[in-house]
This record gives sequence, C-alpha cells and structure tokens, in this order.
Amino acid sequence: MRMRGTSRASGLGFAAVLLAALAAAVPAARAAPPGPPAKTGDCRWVRGRFAIYNGSGVRRIWILGTRRMIAIPDQVTALPKALEAYQGASPPEVLPLHARFRVCALEDSRPGRMQHVRVEAVEGGMLGGRAFPR
Repeated sequence: MRMRGTSRASGLGFAAVLLAALAAAVPAARAAPPGPPAKTGDCRWVRGRFAIYNGSGVRRIWILGTRRMIAIPDQVTALPKALEAYQGASPPEVLPLHARFRVCALEDSRPGRMQHVRVEAVEGGMLGGRAFPR
C-alpha cells in the first residue's frame, strides 16, 4: 500500500541532494583580490585613483580597497590618452582621476614598497564626478 505524498517528498529530497552535489563539484569563481600584479611582467586591471605627487615616482595610483600605492616611473613616457590629458591639463588637475587601470608590473610586488608599473589602458575615467577625458 502506497502512502500519499511520499513520492513527491522523496523526489524533492533527491533534487536537493543532487543540487548540493553539483554545487560542491563546481569550483566557485573567485574574483582576484584587489592589488597590484605579483610578478614582473604580470598584468591586471585595478580600480584606483591616479594623481601626481611630489618626490620620486610622482605619477601614482592608489589601488582602492588596499593600502597599496603603485608608481609609473619618471622615465616612462608612453601613456594612455586619458593620463596624457590629465597631465597636460592647464591648469594642472588637482583632483585625482578615478578609473580602472590595466597595469603591468615592471618589478615584483614587495610588501611595504611602492611597485613600479606600466599603464596599458584606462577605462571609465571620472574626474570630479564627470567623465574624463571630456
């Protein structure tokens, strides 16, 4: 004799077990932690704030969500258009440029040290709440 509802309950239980097994089998997609590329030659997109500072390595990007500051060496002259426009503004821009930057490491990342990078591209530039370059 068959009881009412048992096939439905066992079917739901089977479905739940199957979903749990599939979820465990598929590795979770993990976003890369914010920060500079780890090794020389590695490239990655970082969200940050570009500004011109005093001292050595005056062109710097503070990577949002971290305490890390990366620098574009003074001898690097090839820059994306957005950074050239920022540097060439008259009068010079005093607000930082918020954007996504494609950076490539020129040296290995070391904790407590500013890493030198090359900027390959800039996306979504915002300056003072407005799109940049204008």
